[in-house]
Amino acid sequence: MKLQRFAATIKIGGSEVERRAEEITRKLITEQIERVRLSRKNTVLRRKSNRAEQAMRRARERMIVIETQAGKRCAQLQYQLDTALIDLADCQNKLVRSVSIETYEKLALRFKKECVAEVLGSQIEETWKDSGVSIASPTDPKTQELEAKNAYLKKIVEVISEQNDFWSKETEILQNENEELKRFVEDMENESDLKNILASIEQRLLETIREQQEGRRDHERAYRKAREAEEKLAQGRSEWSAQRSRLVFALRTLQSALSNARLNSLNGLSLVQIEQLRTKIQDVKENEMIVEDAKEKVRQDYDSSTDQSCQ
Repeated sequence: MKLQRFAATIKIGGSEVERRAEEITRKLITEQIERVRLSRKNTVLRRKSNRAEQAMRRARERMIVIETQAGKRCAQLQYQLDTALIDLADCQNKLVRSVSIETYEKLALRFKKECVAEVLGSQIEETWKDSGVSIASPTDPKTQELEAKNAYLKKIVEVISEQNDFWSKETEILQNENEELKRFVEDMENESDLKNILASIEQRLLETIREQQEGRRDHERAYRKAREAEEKLAQGRSEWSAQRSRLVFALRTLQSALSNARLNSLNGLSLVQIEQLRTKIQDVKENEMIVEDAKEKVRQDYDSSTDQSCQ
């Protein structure tokens, strides 16, 4: 304000030197106003740049949290799948052995021996053999469970290693940013023209915005990949459940067919046929006894008639 009043006084009535001083003063005033305006603009740009950097940093942190959670979730689901497969194998083995075929075969063999002994009066040389079917692996279920836990822990270690690598890279990025800020401060100290400083700030702001957009795209890409992985996992679990149901149904059908086959045929001779054979042989024996009785009666009648004729 004092410079403006001084310039107005010189403008009203002053010499050539004073008018030149007034012109210089006016230029100084204009330069100072421009400097204040550029300083405010610089402050606004710095504020925007800081907000952009903070938003980008938050996006990166959010992205690594999502990736870590997705990795842990995938590892947990894989462990649950392995455990379920182990339980399924155990259940399949128990399913095949659920009906006591062993007891049935022993009783059937005993019945056959009794029938043969009753009909033929001799013993058959046949022993019971275990014909159980097992579709489970011969390994111990506890060993399989330990292997599944080991695979789960390895997956967790891989996720943590990836997280450590990410934070190492993030630390490197922060160090590079600090070096860049140091160079920027040095450029600010060495630069005297505010327009060049403002241009440098705008360029750095554009670079920050570009990095933020790239980080956002990377985050969206990682999120889509995580969603696709979850969808594939859900689809795989659904298919596995359907296959398990079909397998259990097939096993039950096979077990029923095997039981019926063993019921209707035992070493080439069915139990029904053995029973029929025993009944027929009993009928034959009864008929033989009747014939013998008839022969004996005829013989007695013949002897008696012979005795009468001799008398």
